Amino acid sequence: MPPDVVSEGNGSVAIERVQWNLAATLPPGCAACAQDLSAIYGFYSRAFPDSRGALLSYTKDAVLPVFYGITTAEFTTGLDEVLADQIAPTTNFRTFLVGAAGHELWFTPSLASSTVTVQQFVTQMVTDDASWASVQP
Repeated sequence: MPPDVVSEGNGSVAIERVQWNLAATLPPGCAACAQDLSAIYGFYSRAFPDSRGALLSYTKDAVLPVFYGITTAEFTTGLDEVLADQIAPTTNFRTFLVGAAGHELWFTPSLASSTVTVQQFVTQMVTDDASWASVQP
């Protein structure tokens, strides 16, 4: 989540950084990642322009808002911000969004959003299919 949605004030970001030892795992060239972990999308898009990446998410994640101590509406706001600021400007990252509550998409490859399944989306991504595009509800 972007820092304006999950601020250091609630303590979860500081705890996450320590428990996950994020400072040691962030890419050395991503200075912005130290303050905004969502900057990692744009960083990797620029670092690996010939590779593809994707963010798969429910629009109303059932776990992450609890983890961050925010509301589902705040999560959706943060997700929209990440998509607009970090993923939309790239040429090699896409999104697969399901307009529902849930948390994990990998366990249901037949789950569809706008008539495209998770499996179809990921297959198009990894096979360099020219028709690969973001999917939104």
